[in-house]
Amino acid sequence: MFRLYLLLSLLFLISSLRADDDVYKHNDDDDEYDYIVLGAGTAGSIVANKLSENKRNSILLVEEGGFAQHPWIWDPKDWVQHFITDPEPVVSRVYMSTPEPGCNNRTMNQIRAKVTGGCNMNNGMIFVVGDKQLYNDWADQTGESEWGWDNVHSKHISEIRSKFYLRKLDDNRKLLPEIKRAVTRLGVPFIPDVYVGNLNGLTNRISMSKPDNITYQRRETSYSTYIDPVVANRKNLDVLVYHRAEKIEFNGNKAVSVRLRDVGTGKIRNVRINKELIISLGAYESPVLLQASGVGNPSKLKQAGIKPTIDSPYIGEGLYDHFYINFFAKPLLSTIKIAADDLNRHTVEDGFLYFGTKQNKTKHDFILGLDFKYLETGQVVFYCPVELVNAKSVGRVQVKSIDETGAAVHPLITNNYLTSPDDIQILKDGIKECRRIQDKLVQMGIVDGNKPESSNIGQDDASIEDYIRRTGVRDFHPYGTVKMGRKDDPTAPLDPHLKLKGTENIRVIDASVIPSINVNTNAPTMIIALQASKFILKDNK
Repeated sequence: MFRLYLLLSLLFLISSLRADDDVYKHNDDDDEYDYIVLGAGTAGSIVANKLSENKRNSILLVEEGGFAQHPWIWDPKDWVQHFITDPEPVVSRVYMSTPEPGCNNRTMNQIRAKVTGGCNMNNGMIFVVGDKQLYNDWADQTGESEWGWDNVHSKHISEIRSKFYLRKLDDNRKLLPEIKRAVTRLGVPFIPDVYVGNLNGLTNRISMSKPDNITYQRRETSYSTYIDPVVANRKNLDVLVYHRAEKIEFNGNKAVSVRLRDVGTGKIRNVRINKELIISLGAYESPVLLQASGVGNPSKLKQAGIKPTIDSPYIGEGLYDHFYINFFAKPLLSTIKIAADDLNRHTVEDGFLYFGTKQNKTKHDFILGLDFKYLETGQVVFYCPVELVNAKSVGRVQVKSIDETGAAVHPLITNNYLTSPDDIQILKDGIKECRRIQDKLVQMGIVDGNKPESSNIGQDDASIEDYIRRTGVRDFHPYGTVKMGRKDDPTAPLDPHLKLKGTENIRVIDASVIPSINVNTNAPTMIIALQASKFILKDNK
């Protein structure tokens, strides 16, 4: 074990060393590109690939972090420890929220990846593409039919399925068949195909990971799939790591260059833009870069010491996130013997997801993760975490100040979690649905109905609400801070093709553009990148 620790430590030190900035640069002296893509994450990697398919386009893909060499990235068995509980600073950027009034004034860390691959690199690898209504809602909200399900399903979901190794996780491990029987006996439909556009019911978990003979699984990312295989042979695609985008320079309403800072040496580099600037920095960093460049609410920019350039008051507004409640329920009957190894998981979780609603709606409000877990006490208990995915509580991201160079200082992130009564009600409904499943497991002779629940939540609504506000946490799915909308929607900074209104040549392409979503953001963000790439190429013929 000690030798293994030394080996991992050595690999960590090696991965921490700066790689050559020009590993994937074909022209050392080129400070001018047709397209500059900021952020080599989930969306930016796909966009850079699609734009560079045309050899006449020159593309620079910029990443603040380094190449994904950290050994724990690719073997994600202990990803919670390395990227959530104690996030590795080499590959993680950690923000802190302002005190959350809906959560007893607790502050929460907001962890984002800082490495090629982006948040593909530190997520749980669970792949949920969404349903028909999600994408049809986007089409309605933007007035652009190409965001609708028919187009997304036929063009983009099929491409993702052909590019990535998407596998159904184990649903025959001990106690999982019993969970499936319990849920379906309650009248909840089982949906065997998660790609047909209907998710209201019980589904298998899908993981975006390759099989591996040593670690069982190997993480896949947009970068490893769309950039790694092509970058060496595409002379029109350069990748620049360890450079942070600090400010966009304008001539009128046109972005003419972007200022990049070498995060190691501090050296500044100004790169000119011939056609378009694509910002793919995520729901926190994308609005922050725009605000630092003078794009936002003029009065708030002036308060931060920033000279307004373009009036776009909703930049940074509309921050939504999903919210998560752990619920450890009653234990197994003592007559059921099970070893710890019997509950080994192949990724974050095995088994099933239950997409549910108790509000008689056509789309789900919460997702239940259903399993059994060993506790430190030695008990095996029914585990039913509740994820709020149709939140009404809305927050914002705002630059609070700039430094002497004009670069943004860490922003204020105000989530306002659980400030909407609707969100509390949905989480209560989720816990009550967990208890309904638990009761069925008791009837089936699986769970001991005479023992207390480990989470020790009272039965009344007040006790449930108290537990939610005391223990609930963010789910790392921020979105909506630079949302897309109709051309005449004053609350939407982006038009239906993700162009920043009031500018000639800036697009934002990442989870910040999402106007609404009730599934994990990773797969839909890939779809956004694929569709946005088509818009860019069409608009620049």
